[in-house]
Amino acid sequence: MTTTHEQWQFPASNGEGDIFANAWLAENPSAIIQIAHGMAEHSARYDDFARFLCAQGFSVVANDHAGHGQSAQGHIGAFASKAGGFDLTINDFHNLFGLAEEKIGTLPRILFGHSMGSILSALYAERYQGLTALALCGPPAAIKHSRIFACIAGFISATQGHLKRSPFIDRLAGTTKDMTTEEAERDKFWLSRDPEVVRKYVADPLCGFDYTAGGYATLLNGYHRFYSKKWGRTIPDIPILIVAGAEDIICNKETGPTGYAAQLKNTGHTRVDLKLFPECRHEIINELNKPEVYDYLCDWFKAQLPCEMAKG
Repeated sequence: MTTTHEQWQFPASNGEGDIFANAWLAENPSAIIQIAHGMAEHSARYDDFARFLCAQGFSVVANDHAGHGQSAQGHIGAFASKAGGFDLTINDFHNLFGLAEEKIGTLPRILFGHSMGSILSALYAERYQGLTALALCGPPAAIKHSRIFACIAGFISATQGHLKRSPFIDRLAGTTKDMTTEEAERDKFWLSRDPEVVRKYVADPLCGFDYTAGGYATLLNGYHRFYSKKWGRTIPDIPILIVAGAEDIICNKETGPTGYAAQLKNTGHTRVDLKLFPECRHEIINELNKPEVYDYLCDWFKAQLPCEMAKG
């Protein structure tokens, strides 16, 4: 099946310029899948996965979040030059779905969020109706001392500016900017068992950057909403997949994904699936067994569609 790759731009919800997006368009697609990338990365890293999905009959879109990639807007590592950018990024998801439908027609909407993108995606599902299915990949588990971290970042942001960069906060977050390439690659071992994936991530100038004080503060505020016991109560009872690597330290291995799935079931969700891939780390779509991961995710996406729209 032919894949057409396009690059789009649309006005950012933060009012500070445009959002850049990649679009991989299939002929006669059965659904639109939007991919929400994780922290300190960008949408082009999902090119291989998106092309695989296109070959299976899906059209795929993914933006670079404000303050990331080609949507940096002059302040990489911050979702906006002022507070509230994390919520505005969620609005950008909605606008990207709308733009996709203007170009290719109204179709079922599936949202796939990785890591930080899973937080944004979960909060999107609380705010906006109309998702056919939601997949949360590698959702972060408990972050040690996160509320103290958020208070420090919030104080610096409030007193010195949202775009202030703090070496102290960078150290708390685990910066790699003063490391050698070899040290940085060892530091990022948790991404994938594939050393080439780690090497490319470390070498990519659009990956691995530190956030501003305001960027960390707004991210952590969003994380605390996602991690709270109230999370899930306002998400409609749509099909939801929690998927992760069983050796993902960002998820606290199996603890985080299992807990999120249980929480959703406790809030009345009846269509929750949990999948853990043995031995895999954080970026399951970039793992050594990525064909297996791709096939599982594609089959799950197809299973959520009306019978007459499922293809492949």
